[in-house]
This record gives sequence, structure tokens and C-alpha cells, in this order.
Amino acid sequence: MSDIFSFLFDEKVILLRTVVYTFGWVVLSLSTIVLIYKSAQLYKKTRHLVFGKLIVPILIGWLVTMHSLGAVCTFYVFDMPRKGMLVTFPIFLIWMATVVAVFFITSRWGGEAIKKHNEIIRLNKELEEANERLQQLDELKSEFINIAAHQLRTPLSEIKWALGFIINDESTFITPEKKEILIKSNESNEKIIKIINSLLETGKAKSGNLVYNFKECSIEKIIRNAVKDFSSVAEKKKIGLYLNKSKTGIPNIEIDPVKINIAVSILIENALNYTPEYERVEITIENRDDHVRVAVKDNGIGISEKETNKVFTRFFRSARAIKVQTDGTGLGLHIAKNIIEAHKGKIWFESKEGKGTTFYFTIPFERKK
Repeated sequence: MSDIFSFLFDEKVILLRTVVYTFGWVVLSLSTIVLIYKSAQLYKKTRHLVFGKLIVPILIGWLVTMHSLGAVCTFYVFDMPRKGMLVTFPIFLIWMATVVAVFFITSRWGGEAIKKHNEIIRLNKELEEANERLQQLDELKSEFINIAAHQLRTPLSEIKWALGFIINDESTFITPEKKEILIKSNESNEKIIKIINSLLETGKAKSGNLVYNFKECSIEKIIRNAVKDFSSVAEKKKIGLYLNKSKTGIPNIEIDPVKINIAVSILIENALNYTPEYERVEITIENRDDHVRVAVKDNGIGISEKETNKVFTRFFRSARAIKVQTDGTGLGLHIAKNIIEAHKGKIWFESKEGKGTTFYFTIPFERKK
């Protein structure tokens, strides 16, 4: 054994040893370039995964370690040949094992990651195309509704005028039975006109064409007038309708009085529609430092927990609501939400099924434009 080492480290083979280690460094450098290239390919396809994010720091750390060891081996070989041979061989094996491992990982795990990445891209593309088709269909539906509503509103307005003229014409004798039929017909016609107006308002709000006329006015007065408008309806339904005014007073704020009246009326009407006889509906106005908060509380049917996310969506009506009030479009709360948000406010509700619901909305005193 000593004869072998004496031969290897004899001065006659120094040149050969130098050539071998130069070749070793060339192999190390080339394999490093290949390793970086393959790792870069793997990172490009897996950077969205945890595995991919770890590739760069691991690779840098490993390359620094192995090249440092290579430098140490070179020093040992030329300074202490016997120890250099013993240390270099296992390090060379570890390096080659690393190169083989990277090729294996790139071909196997990288291939799977690339497949998953391509599958995600394909699914995202299909989802985008499906969303685009749904958006086109929704626009067509909205356009159809707007056209139909516009076409229906004119003849219905003429019917309303004609029925009103006949009912109020004292020169023409009409039996009480026939007059009652005419009154009911007029009420039904009014309901249809109201539905059409709701459809048109929703279409305008969605397309951004709903015009707002902001001016400083008293929101307290608007709510008081809305409560007054519904007092006869509440009395007819045998429901108590109460307004709780703010103790500190509400300053005038910049709002669209017509639109706010619509939003408040929708909330009050809903509360009256779904509250049983001999119960109460309360409207409360509060001054909350930088905004006004309005609450409309009823003791009605409430909203089930599974339906809470759908309340403000267009055309949504809960199963219980349909049983209690067959008439309705499911557009009211959607319109109210658009109006409040156009005033930079917020609208939400709290409800317990079978116990009642409280709708809240806030409007800031200073509207940010």
C-alpha cells in the first residue's frame, strides 16, 4: 500500500496529478452550470409552490459549500498529497450524487409540478372564458329587462290615468261593486308600475347611469316624511310605526333627498310587509360623531343564517318571505344598498329567524368625492 502512495506522490507524476485535478475542476464547473440551468428551469415552473421558493437558497448554499470544499481539496492535494487523495474522493462522490439527484428531481418532481402548473393555467383560462360568457349573458339580460320595462311603462301609465279618471268621475254612476273592482285594478296596476320602476332603477345603478343630485338637506326630515307616508299602511296592517329621533340633533348633510327617501321607504316597507299584526316597527336616527346612523327594526319573520349572504343580491327572496308576502321582486334591498354606497355609506343587518330583523345604514357627514 505504501508503494502505491509513494508512486502517486512521486515527483514524476506531479504533472499527471495536476492534469487530473484541472480536469476535475473543469467537470465541477461544467456540472455547476448544468445544475444551475436545470434548477432555474425547475424554479420557473414551481416558483408558486413552497418547494419552488426553496430551490434558490438551497442551491446557493450547496454550491458555496461544494466549491469551498473543492478549494480545500486542491490545497490538500498540492500541499499534503496523501491527505488530499483521501479527502477528495468522497467529496467528488457527494458532488456527483448531487448532480444525479438534481437531474432526478427535475425529471420527476419538476415534471409533475410542470403538469400541475399547466393544468392550473388551463383551468384559469377556462374560468376566465366562462366568466366572460356569464358577463355577456348578464348584460344581454339587463338590456332585455330595460327595453321591456321602458316599453311597458307608457301603456301602464295610460291605464293608470284612465282608471283614475273613471273612479273619480262623479258624473258617471258606477255601482259600489264595480267601483271596488276598478280600485283593485288600479292598485294592481300601481304595483306593476312600481316593479317596472324598480327594474329600471336597478339597471341604471348597475350600469352607473343612475344620476344623483346631491345637496345639503335634513335627513331627519326625509325620514320623518317617509314614516308619515307609511303611517296609514301601518295602521291598516295594525302595526305600530315609531320614530326615535336623535337627542343631540342631526346636522344637514350633502345627500340626494329623493334617493335617500327611496332607500328609507324600501326598508320601512319591507319591515311592515314581514311584521305580523299588533307588533311594532321602530326607526331610530342617531348622531355618531362623524356620521348619521339609521336603524329600521321589526319583529317579523327574520332571516335564516344560510341566506344572509344573498340578502342584497338582485331578485333574491327567501322562502319564508315568499310565503308571507307573495308580491315582490327581490330588488328593493339591492337598490337601497346601491343608493347608500353611492353616498359613501354602509348598510348591513342583524337578524334572528323568527325574532325579527334590524337594518342599519350610515352616511358620513362629509361626503368624500
